[in-house]
Amino acid sequence: MEGAKRISAFNNAASAEIEVKTMSREIFSDEEIEEALHKTHGLLASAARLLSSFDDGRKITKQGLRKRVKNSEYLTEILNDENETMLDYAEAKLFQNIKDGDKTSLIFYLKCKGKERGYIERSEFIGKQNVEFSGKIGVSTIADLILEDEQDS
Repeated sequence: MEGAKRISAFNNAASAEIEVKTMSREIFSDEEIEEALHKTHGLLASAARLLSSFDDGRKITKQGLRKRVKNSEYLTEILNDENETMLDYAEAKLFQNIKDGDKTSLIFYLKCKGKERGYIERSEFIGKQNVEFSGKIGVSTIADLILEDEQDS
C-alpha cells in the first residue's frame, strides 16, 4: 500500500509540473496578444514589450511571442492583417509624396515598379582598353574583368 501512495504522489507531482509548464507557455490570452498586435501595428518586439509592461509580473520575449503567433492560425491572421494594413498605409504615403513632388519617393517608385520600362540601375565597367559593359553582373564577373584587364597591361 505504501508503494501505491508513492506512485500516486509521484503522478500528482508530475501532473502538477506538466500543468505549470502548460500554463507558463500560454501566459497571455489570444485576446491580449491580439490587442497588443493591433496597438503596435504588428511589430512583434513592441508587442512583447507592451505585454511585458503589465504590473502583474508576466513577461514574454519577442521570440516567445513570434513562436506563439506562429503556432496559432488566429494570431497569424491578425499579424498578417496588421502587416497588410501598414503596407497599405506606407504605399498611400509614398503616392502622396510622389504627388507632392518628392523626388526621392519618385525615384524609389520607378526603381521598384518601373523596371520593365527601363528604370533600373545598371553597373558599368570600362576597362583600360575602353571596353564597356553595361548590365547586371556579379562580383565574380567584375573580378574576372579586372584580372583580364590587368593581364592585358
